Amino acid sequence: MASKSLQALKTSLSEIHTLRDISKRYNDSHLSNPELFRAVGRAAIVLLYSHFEKYFYGVNEEIADFINSNNVAGNNIPLSLRLLHSKPVVEGLSETEWTKRANKLENFVITDCWLWSRGTNGELIPDRLLEWMKSANPSNIMRYYKYWGIEDIFTAITRAPHTRSNLWLQISTLVDKRHNIAHGDATVEANRSELGLYSQAVLTFCERADRILSKQIQRLLMIPAPW
Repeated sequence: MASKSLQALKTSLSEIHTLRDISKRYNDSHLSNPELFRAVGRAAIVLLYSHFEKYFYGVNEEIADFINSNNVAGNNIPLSLRLLHSKPVVEGLSETEWTKRANKLENFVITDCWLWSRGTNGELIPDRLLEWMKSANPSNIMRYYKYWGIEDIFTAITRAPHTRSNLWLQISTLVDKRHNIAHGDATVEANRSELGLYSQAVLTFCERADRILSKQIQRLLMIPAPW
């Protein structure tokens, strides 16, 4: 089985295939237009990254909802995740005058107290678990899975070092190109072959990470697999 987020990603990747096909059709015809190829490649990079990033936010929300529906006790959730979840509330308290902290304290009790008590359950707020992620680059991806007890997700989903290195490289290149385009770099482009490599790396990573994460949630929290 696969998460809903992975299913959505696979559907979304059809857009990238469509853009690659458009590029090929024009290249094979008398309508060859370098400016069009370049624009199509840049658009595909931005779209592909957007779909990739959306996968993480989607799967993170699925996991939080699944844990909430299974009434997992707060003390069974990894310490690193509990700290991450409570961080914005605690930091908000420290930045507020003592006499004005009543509302924030009340909010902490409502949203986070269960995480620091034994045998009580509550609601994980998914946005809190990804608030720190400003980019879906390989280093941040590794950090996210570490919160769930997976030390190195790239090693966990690959057997050969060269496969791991290639996945890291293709994803890193995709992220860098997207960010450069977003910041106005007019020189960034991607040809049909490169787009194929990036989209395959995205699909390979998400398919494998999806399976690993589901098994990890089951093992870590001793609940059914989320998918």
